Amino acid sequence: MSNKIFMVLIAFIGSLASYAALPTENALNESAKKTFNKQFPNSELEGEIAFGDINNDGTIDFAVLAHDLNNDYEDLKILIFLGTRDHHFQFYRASGSTYNHQRVSQSVYFNKKGAIFLYREGSSGCCSWQENFHFQFRADNIVLIGVEIGQFTRQDSPDDSGRSINFLTSELIDWQLTGHHRVEKKMKFPHADLLRLEQFSYDQFLSYAPKGSY
Repeated sequence: MSNKIFMVLIAFIGSLASYAALPTENALNESAKKTFNKQFPNSELEGEIAFGDINNDGTIDFAVLAHDLNNDYEDLKILIFLGTRDHHFQFYRASGSTYNHQRVSQSVYFNKKGAIFLYREGSSGCCSWQENFHFQFRADNIVLIGVEIGQFTRQDSPDDSGRSINFLTSELIDWQLTGHHRVEKKMKFPHADLLRLEQFSYDQFLSYAPKGSY
């Protein structure tokens, strides 16, 4: 056997071993729950655990929503745990309160690029609404880089509206939908330092967002 073929076989066997060592979905969930419970014994998970690679280092990280059992039910926070090479997790960052409420549904998820999102939705008598906060790992910090906001009326009153805010470009788009006709208004707003996850809370966002845009 030539040296070249031998090296190819060694590489192939190594890749199989690495694949076999990857944890299953159930194992990841159990490991994440164990880490969360150890780090925050007085807190309770809200919704499902989200897995992704937020810092693009090739290891699996996870994010959860949780509230402290000793505090107000409304005190719901985003918690981020980074993965290690041996498939364990360690706590990394926590947000401020995202403002929990019995009429508001909230969840966290990753996209394929490793960005993390906080999704909130609710409804009232006239309409429903959605908010999607976009966080990204930049320069060793998790920062808020954008938010999508939508308000959707009942079918007999089809006037939907929304806002898209990009904190990287300091651009804002207001949109209004009447029937099938969508009108957009684009604006620039003064640049500000990006809001870090540990600085983020729902109240802080309302103060941070461009005036008149929310």
